[in-house]
Amino acid sequence: MRKTIGAILLLVVISGVGWWMIAGERDATYEQIVEVQVVRHVTKQFGRDDIASVKPYFVATESSKSRRHQIAVQLKSAPTGEYRMYRVLQNKVEYIGRSRTVRSD
Repeated sequence: MRKTIGAILLLVVISGVGWWMIAGERDATYEQIVEVQVVRHVTKQFGRDDIASVKPYFVATESSKSRRHQIAVQLKSAPTGEYRMYRVLQNKVEYIGRSRTVRSD
């Protein structure tokens, strides 16, 4: 009986640690979904011709998946070549702010 409970407890601990490690990593599928939603939103706002580049931006320090996966959009009309940062929260595109540089991951 003790061995069985010990084995079950060990499995729970191992699976919990594994889940915790996986939860903090990048999710490529989710990142693509967010990118499509952001591009649609920016296209409605500025037009497709004004988009110069779209880059994924991953912030590992954020607490939730929707906050970690951000998209940087560079517009041709931006005077200094800055990026507009977006993320998707509760299926709505949210503008975060501007950034002059976006690190490559």
